[in-house]
Amino acid sequence: MSHREITKHKDTTLNSLKITLNRAPLLVAALLLCFAATSQANTYPELEGYYVKNGTEYASIEVFITMRFGFHKLKDIEFVERKNEQLFVHVYKKDWTLEKSRFYVKEIVVGKSLTTTDVIPKVKDLGDNHFLLKLPNAASNKILFIQDWNDEYAMTLGNPVNEVVNAVQNTDMAAYVVLSDLKEALKSYPKNKDLQAQLPKWEKARALEVDNKEWKYVQRSWARYKKSESRDSKLHHLKKSQHLLNAYLNKFAKGTHRKEAKNRLKVIKEKLAL
Repeated sequence: MSHREITKHKDTTLNSLKITLNRAPLLVAALLLCFAATSQANTYPELEGYYVKNGTEYASIEVFITMRFGFHKLKDIEFVERKNEQLFVHVYKKDWTLEKSRFYVKEIVVGKSLTTTDVIPKVKDLGDNHFLLKLPNAASNKILFIQDWNDEYAMTLGNPVNEVVNAVQNTDMAAYVVLSDLKEALKSYPKNKDLQAQLPKWEKARALEVDNKEWKYVQRSWARYKKSESRDSKLHHLKKSQHLLNAYLNKFAKGTHRKEAKNRLKVIKEKLAL
């Protein structure tokens, strides 16, 4: 090799080395990004338990005793606000199996706090006692319950305060049912102004409900009087109607049927005088 060729070879080698050195930071950065992405993708909860997977975050599903569940226990259940209605649960438990577990949901709906719906998840084994469970989509007014061989767990899948307020405000259930659940909800959130504002409305509705129910007994007795044919039967139902009407007036000082009750008592008094 001539001196000129040797010199040219050295220059080429030096240039290649410079290019490699210039690119080194970029290569190192790329490797670090790949490592970070890989580490993030495989970052699972370190403590054993059940978790709602919310994007890249994990919300721990805490132990909760489900006995005699009602709205008064909502305050004792942790909640997670998800980005959508998809529901993924991450399980990290030694020797965990789906066969030894039960998953079910309850709705924050007036009159249905005791109603449960079992759900069966699809399980993906992630290795090292980690499992990813895909459950049916669940709205934010659902509460997820889990039972296994060791304990019971629960998590509300939305903000329970918002959900219980919405449940009370948008229901067609009987007033006595709504009032019962509302009072239970106020035990969980006694200072919530939206729930407090609903109390007078449903107390009034409940009073009207009781009023109308009592009036039905009065009406039934009066209908029997009208259908009676014998004098003794008519007299019996007439006196019974008189008794029920007086009881109604005594019980409901602001009853919606007071005027009608008083007028009918006058009619009965006249008939009994004959």
